[in-house]
Amino acid sequence: MASLSLEHINAVTAKQDSLWGTVSVALSEAVNRQATLASPLVTLLPLSELENALTGKRVYGTATLQTTTAHTVIITLETSSAAALADIAVGGDGSNPPAEIEEGTLQVLQQVLFVLGNGLAQSLANLTNSECNLLQVEGRHDVIEPPIEWLTQDNLLRMDAVLQVSGLDDGWQEKRKSQLRRHPRRQPGQVPAPSSCWRKLGRWRNSPLCRWRKPRRSLCLLASS
Repeated sequence: MASLSLEHINAVTAKQDSLWGTVSVALSEAVNRQATLASPLVTLLPLSELENALTGKRVYGTATLQTTTAHTVIITLETSSAAALADIAVGGDGSNPPAEIEEGTLQVLQQVLFVLGNGLAQSLANLTNSECNLLQVEGRHDVIEPPIEWLTQDNLLRMDAVLQVSGLDDGWQEKRKSQLRRHPRRQPGQVPAPSSCWRKLGRWRNSPLCRWRKPRRSLCLLASS
């Protein structure tokens, strides 16, 4: 089996906008609102560094794609992003995500992961002008375990993107305003209310020096050659 190289990175990078565009459309239709996978980044990830690169439990799906042969890819979501998507998928606005990824939530996310996998299959079919079908997706909330067939690989192809969902930030803003209303601005001589700390933090987060302004890539796709 051929090893992944810089040539593979360049080839995928040249087509990633089209790839993520198709996946974004599929996700948008599924959640009934505009969803975009932006700021994509393609890198090589040594298999030996997988455990350190993606630490801890997260929601992920092991998807099997069928072309002329079967290929396995892993689609991962940060827990916070997965919880927000689960809330949206059941009719919420993303501002009241489940506190824990339990069995019921994972069943909802299984459908989200299937939509993402199916969008990926459609994208690959369009890019290669050949048939590509999604056979199955197995969703889990756990530490990522590479498939057995990956163990012969030196490197994996890693594709990261920022998940943006229309209205998601608005829902969070309304929830935050509600919290601030419960902690009104203090009068002279009063002990500072918790909201004043949040206002100071908010000013810092909006500062051009703040590292939190960097886009958080909440979706990650892993594939082998």
